[in-house]
Amino acid sequence: VSKVIQGDWIWYPDRGNTDSRSIWHNYQGKSLTVMLWGDAHVGAFTIPPATDINTPVGSTNKWW
Repeated sequence: VSKVIQGDWIWYPDRGNTDSRSIWHNYQGKSLTVMLWGDAHVGAFTIPPATDINTPVGSTNKWW
């Protein structure tokens, strides 16, 4: 499944995994966001660090 219905996001990605203000998005020292997928399952998702946010939407992109 590649369709996201709803998801959380990190407002301040420059805070890092150890900042107490970002603890909500940490799990065992790894940064993640919780997403509701099109098949109704919920799972953790990490946006790849080298992702260009200006990449146009397209089915061939890794995280679109």
